[in-house]
Amino acid sequence: MTHSPVRRQLVRIVACMAFTAGLVVVAAGDARAAQTELDSARSHAADLAREFQSSELETERLEAQIASVQAQVEATKVEFDAAAATMSEAAVDRYVQAGQDLDLFAREEVDRQAQVAALSRLLSQRRSDDADRFRALREDLEVRQAQLDGLLADQRKASVELDANRQSLYEQITALEELERQRVETARLQQEELARQQAAASASALAAAAVTTTAPAASGGGGRTSDDAEAEETSERQSPTVITGAGGTCPVAGGVAFSDTWGDSRSAGRSHAGVDMFANYGVPLVAVESGYAEENSGGAGGIGVYLNGASGQSYYYAHLEDLGTLGNVSEGTVIGYVGDTGNASGTPHLHFETHPGGWGTAVNPYGYVASRC
Repeated sequence: MTHSPVRRQLVRIVACMAFTAGLVVVAAGDARAAQTELDSARSHAADLAREFQSSELETERLEAQIASVQAQVEATKVEFDAAAATMSEAAVDRYVQAGQDLDLFAREEVDRQAQVAALSRLLSQRRSDDADRFRALREDLEVRQAQLDGLLADQRKASVELDANRQSLYEQITALEELERQRVETARLQQEELARQQAAASASALAAAAVTTTAPAASGGGGRTSDDAEAEETSERQSPTVITGAGGTCPVAGGVAFSDTWGDSRSAGRSHAGVDMFANYGVPLVAVESGYAEENSGGAGGIGVYLNGASGQSYYYAHLEDLGTLGNVSEGTVIGYVGDTGNASGTPHLHFETHPGGWGTAVNPYGYVASRC
């Protein structure tokens, strides 16, 4: 059976369209698998962020407790030394009166323990209230010193755990960045392939419409154009990779991990008024909405940016490594880069705050970023 050129061309068009549809199905499946892997990695990163922040809190708690106990030890030492001096003076008076040699207390080479032992032997000759106070202070000093030694040991252990948790967290963040890069690259390649197939189908349809007895050759269906190369080069240069979720744009354009630490205690009696979003040094930070960005640096926050959003809500970005574009910005504009300035030395992250209705009281931003990142 002989088929006309038009019929043969139509068959090719249908086949091309079926192939393109198959590519869409495969691409959708690949995208779902990649997203599932990415979601799992993000969940694990969030768990590691919680562990790290928990060990941070424990370290800060120990530091505060050690400072308190150290102050108590020093105060008790002052009282103990005063009581020892009083006992020594009383013992000198008594021995002088008795005509006995007190050379023990005059020799510089005799250490404190020897003096304490000598003074203890004299307790029976001293009034009971002075003796009781001396013994009580000595016991108190021993107890507080033992408590301090224990806390210092706990601090060393907590420091090791903190370093290990920090390393695990940033290793996972780096892995997350690679997964995100792979996802974006795979999506780009799939889009390119889909566009080429659609272009080929369109060209075939146009050719079929103008077909004569000789079927025209397909033009440009399989080759790369200069526009393709330019688009790929531009894509490779693009930074940041803006992340969006159901709520909108994520402030961190890269691998990031965070957990809800709103209200957690901080040094100097402060409570946490934001969310710490852990990322590697130099990861771009972007405007979560259009508005006006201005620098606000100094103090515990280090290099910072205020973003006054067009919606009336304001945002604070802290601990930046460097500033980006300031002034009037659109959503997704790079306004800074992740760093560890201020009191964040050694732990690069973004401290992010949200202030509804302008620069009033901050509210918990965890839900805000969780819906976007």
